[in-house]
Formats: sequence, C-alpha cells, structure tokens
Amino acid sequence: MNSETWNDLLASVASDYEGFVPVSAAVAEGIDRAWLIRLEQAGRLEREFHGVYRVPAWITSERTKFVRAGLWLGQDGVIAGESALEYWQLADVNPREIQVRRFTGSRTRRHPPPAVNFLSPLKLRSLKADIHRDGRIPVLAPIDALFDAHRMNVSRRQLLLATETAHSKGFVQTSEVEQLLDALS
Repeated sequence: MNSETWNDLLASVASDYEGFVPVSAAVAEGIDRAWLIRLEQAGRLEREFHGVYRVPAWITSERTKFVRAGLWLGQDGVIAGESALEYWQLADVNPREIQVRRFTGSRTRRHPPPAVNFLSPLKLRSLKADIHRDGRIPVLAPIDALFDAHRMNVSRRQLLLATETAHSKGFVQTSEVEQLLDALS
C-alpha cells in the first residue's frame, strides 16, 4: 500500500477519534505499525500514551478531553461524576479534571493522561450494561451520572436542575426522576 493511501486511512481514523490515532484502529484499517513510528519520528504524530498517537495539527473541540480519557480507559472504566454531567450538558459544572471510575477488579494503567482524576472504583447495578458508549466515549448513562453525582455530594440544587434538564431532554423517565428525588430526600 502506498503512503498516499495510508495518509487517507490515517485521516479517516483520526477523524473518528477527534485527532487521536489508536494503533489498533489504524492497524485494523490496514496501516502498517512501522509507518506510524516513522510518522512520530518525523513529527507528524505525537505519542499520547501507550497504543495511542495524536495528530498535533488537529483542531481540538470540547469532546477531545472526553475522547482522550475514553481511549485511555478502554474497557476498564467510565467517565463519571461531574464530568459525566458536563458531558451530557445536564449541569453548569466545569471540573478541572475529567473524573473517571474504573470497574472493580480492572487493572489500571500506571500513568493517566493529563487532567484525569480517578474516583473510587465503580460498582454499577448491572455493571457494564449501565455504560453508554457515545461514539468512542465510555460515559455513565444520564440517570447513573445523576446518582453518581449525588453520591459525590453535588449540591441538591444543582442535582435538581440537572434532573430537570435530563428529563426535558428525554434522557430519563419520570419513574427514574422519582427514584432520584427519593434519594435526595
């Protein structure tokens, strides 16, 4: 395969991942691992963390930080806490770090990317069934994000507003709102 075809494939992978290039996704598209290393050596890619490169010229968006955290977590955890509320745009929160929870029993990579904060391990009601994968981002489903924020002592006022927003967007059902209101009482 010629480098022009690999460039097209690389752009496609980077587009799917907000400028990040997971080696596994690139190889699945037919890109040679050695070519990725040569691109890094030439400065066209930067190593973000093990198994993931980043295209330095890629324009970042609000989703970029969530994609980075999601790629780092893989199948081992989920974006949680106030970060999940921010992701779903349920509350006016702006955590300094992306809050993540790993699943009980999962292994943790040694070095998290910048601005990732581990919360205590997660025990979900039905484990990974409660995880929503929006594109490539593992994030708590809206109702679970609200319950998680409640466990983290987010203010009652903020939770009520977030619950109202989630209900108006159709993210949660009336019965779930009632469960959350019972928990807040």
